[in-house]
Amino acid sequence: MTGRRSASLVRCALVVVLAATAGCAAESTRPLASGTTVSADPEPTSTAGHVVAWEGVRTDRDPQVLVVAYTGGSCDGPAELVVTDDGAAVTAALTIHGVLGADPSAACDAAGHGRSARGHLPHPLAARPVVDAANGKPHVAFDGSRLLAPSPVPAGRAFAYETGSGDRVGDAASGFWVRAYNPPDDGECSPTVAHGIAVTQGLTAQVASEEWEAQGHASVGHAEAAVLRDRISGDLALTWRDADSGQVITVSSQVLCADTPAPSLADMQAIAASLA
Repeated sequence: MTGRRSASLVRCALVVVLAATAGCAAESTRPLASGTTVSADPEPTSTAGHVVAWEGVRTDRDPQVLVVAYTGGSCDGPAELVVTDDGAAVTAALTIHGVLGADPSAACDAAGHGRSARGHLPHPLAARPVVDAANGKPHVAFDGSRLLAPSPVPAGRAFAYETGSGDRVGDAASGFWVRAYNPPDDGECSPTVAHGIAVTQGLTAQVASEEWEAQGHASVGHAEAAVLRDRISGDLALTWRDADSGQVITVSSQVLCADTPAPSLADMQAIAASLA
């Protein structure tokens, strides 16, 4: 078993492609192996339920579902998303209820964990924004009606977290959404499952890091995907435009352990071809 790779090397591994306005996370909020981001607040949350801000929102294949992505604390208890729709506006209130564990005064680590919560959408959202009840900020929802996932999830991994944002350019929907599938975050690495997989999609997605270099092309079903490799980590990415949805789809690896190889191109092609 080998230890987790340093956080500085995985800083840009998750977000391989982003909307043009996004870019890679800053050093103070870099993605970690477990799908967490560094936070400056190590304090446990209050035992009382309280409304907190969220960071991105999407619709779902089920038109009555709304999903928000947020950064939680290591001691957070269950989250509840309440969606209200008065016809003119849709508001989403994310409430964290209490803390985990028997001792609410226990110290919590300084890592913020990427999480998501689902709520009931009374009426179709259409083009309306979603207002964050915590701060009154309106968000454009990413269209999740065509959200893809590997089927089956690659062996030794499970859904870890999701994040993203919607955007609108004129009358056109835009933005990006990322879903990550990682090995168990037990602090150790298995030589056979040493990397996670991220699936990113969006109409205006593009490579966001100068570290990614073109490595030719490869077939993914009936599409031809560009092959990219991260010259620092060795991570691989396949990116192509889906003919049915018009979205740019990217499947990327996230090497999570030091001194372990990235998956092979054949492995990445198999995962990409399984998206459904």
